[in-house]
Amino acid sequence: MRESIKITLIIIISGIILILPNTIRALNNNQYMINSDSYYTLRTYNQQFDGLQQRPLPFSIFHYIPLFENIVIARVLPLLLGIMTALLSYFILRKHNMPEKNINAIIILLIVSPIFIYTFSELKLYAVALALTLLCILLLSYKKIALASILFIIIPLIDIYASILSLVFVFIYIALSNKSLKNNLIFILIALISVAAAIGINYFFNYPIFKYIPIESPNLLSDTGIKNGFSFSSLILSLIGLILLWEKGLKNIIIYVSFILILVLSMFSTSLKAYINMILIIFAGFAFIYLNRRKWSIQLIKRVTILLIICSILFTTILFITKTSNLAPDADYVDAMLFIKKQSNPEEKILSSPDNGFMLQYYTDRATYLDDKSSMFDKELLIELSNLTSSRNLERTENILRKNNLRYVFIDKDFKQFLEQEEGLLYIIETSNKFTNIYKSNKAEVWLYTE
Repeated sequence: MRESIKITLIIIISGIILILPNTIRALNNNQYMINSDSYYTLRTYNQQFDGLQQRPLPFSIFHYIPLFENIVIARVLPLLLGIMTALLSYFILRKHNMPEKNINAIIILLIVSPIFIYTFSELKLYAVALALTLLCILLLSYKKIALASILFIIIPLIDIYASILSLVFVFIYIALSNKSLKNNLIFILIALISVAAAIGINYFFNYPIFKYIPIESPNLLSDTGIKNGFSFSSLILSLIGLILLWEKGLKNIIIYVSFILILVLSMFSTSLKAYINMILIIFAGFAFIYLNRRKWSIQLIKRVTILLIICSILFTTILFITKTSNLAPDADYVDAMLFIKKQSNPEEKILSSPDNGFMLQYYTDRATYLDDKSSMFDKELLIELSNLTSSRNLERTENILRKNNLRYVFIDKDFKQFLEQEEGLLYIIETSNKFTNIYKSNKAEVWLYTE
């Protein structure tokens, strides 16, 4: 197949896969962005301090580029970045003379992987950093050291945390591709200096990055319903590929052990998953081609095994796209949130699940008790949330509500299930005269706390 046709197919297939979640939402008359980091990025545009949540923000040049406050840009840019990432991956593999069948398998596995779809379905700063990192690697493979160095300087100014991952990612590439450290010394020095300078800029803007580490709740597999996990089949294929490509030697042992350690750590970081996925997919592609090519004593077992692997991967992808397309918010959610905005005073806060935080802040313009970044700044809040949701003591509950100026409780299906498991706050809400149900729809309900 001609290379131009392959490039066209990569653009078309990756584009279709990435627009599917939002297309399905549109067909269901849901025009709203998926509940994700995009709401946080759009809300904090042109800010260096989050006045709503009263906490500092990491420095990013994205906060000062007028185009990126536009919702249309927030939807189109991730799509372009995703296509760019797939193409760059193809060009890098071609540059290293990888067999055509292996390249085809790797690119297909990449495009249908849940992490890839999650990363490039909505606007995320680490997605921009990842795409630029791959471009740096491609330039390094062509020995364009100066261009790669200049390009890398931009990455820490977009996302300081992702730039550290980018630095490690490039080091792994240089080590695994047996490139001379001496030949890439200028790039390495400039990359280190640019990351160090960006850390200094963040400290200048009162954001100590090592104090606020973005650690998330542990999750790994997308097949279990996690929205940003790995496919189980791809993960198994990756481990098989890692074993097949294992090379002896102290240097390789250090690299492989480091890789496995990073894989384990990725359970606590979505951005790290996006980076490590690029490596896992290479191992998975090798394993898939190996299993397909090797001689089997019984051909029927071979066919069934390959078919099961393909079906498992496709099932995970379809399940992920379906779940993603059904994520909040829809018209019911937005109507409930706009109701809170109309009813509430600016200083009053909202209690809901951390997953709803960015979405609530964006549509209500009110602070939430928790969001997905709260644990970075105050880990005690999670303990306090547990005490609040599990306690049936009205006095203790009221003390926490008054202390945090919590007046509104936004309850959707997931948060209600959580409250039912905790068996505390929901009981008080439904039995105490301190709470009034002021809004109810098919998807959400709002309760008002009155002292």
